This record gives sequence, structure tokens and C-alpha cells, in this order.
Amino acid sequence: MNDFVQSLLNFGLGFKPSDEMIETAKKKAVEVANVAKDKVKENTDTRIKLDVRLAAPCIVAPRNSQSDERLEANLGQLVIANHFTRRQSPTNTYKILVDSLQFSLTQLELRRRGGLSLGEDVLVVEPVELFVSE
Repeated sequence: MNDFVQSLLNFGLGFKPSDEMIETAKKKAVEVANVAKDKVKENTDTRIKLDVRLAAPCIVAPRNSQSDERLEANLGQLVIANHFTRRQSPTNTYKILVDSLQFSLTQLELRRRGGLSLGEDVLVVEPVELFVSE
């Protein structure tokens, strides 16, 4: 049994990387990291592109726990997007990166439902649209 274990250990030692191989791999990893670091220094502009479209929630607020009357606020559609442009600096000495953001909420409305007749549906606030850009 001992001979079998010894031969198995000797076989496994053949796969052990040498110190020279480990040192070469370390040097290569440092070299690759330095190249990546230099590339990051060259291009310091970090950009994140946004293109978000969401159906915003409908919030229901009952008059009280016993009533069928309630207010419903439909927050409509939410859109957030951006784009990047390069512009000349005010002193014309260099270019700057400008991130322009567009934000919109559409189809916002507020309704009162329930009431004396269960089918009563009163539009409290007409549908509103809100756009904000740059």
C-alpha cells in the first residue's frame, strides 16, 4: 500500500509548477495590469448610457378602512434617457464631455372612485405630462 501511495505522490509532483513558471506568470500579470492601467489613464471619461422606460405605479388610497371610496393616482409612464456630446470649453482650450439627461412622466392622472354609486368615477386631475431635458 505504501508503494502505491508513494508512486501516486511522485506522479503528482510532476504536475507541480516550478518556481520559475510561477515567477514568469506573476511578471506577465503585472505587465498586463500596467497596460490596462495606462489605457484607463488615457481615457478618463466614464460613461453610462441610460434608456429606461417603466410603467410607473398606480397608487390607491382608500378614504378609510370601511369605505369603497378611494383616490387613485396613476403615475403613468416614466422615461429616462441620456446622450453624450463633446463641447469646446468656455476658454476654447480643451473639449469637455457633456451628459444630457431627458426625464419624462406621461399620462399622470388623479381619480376619485367609489362614492354614492359604486360606478362613480371622477377625474380630479386631467392627464398631465412632464418633460425635463438637459
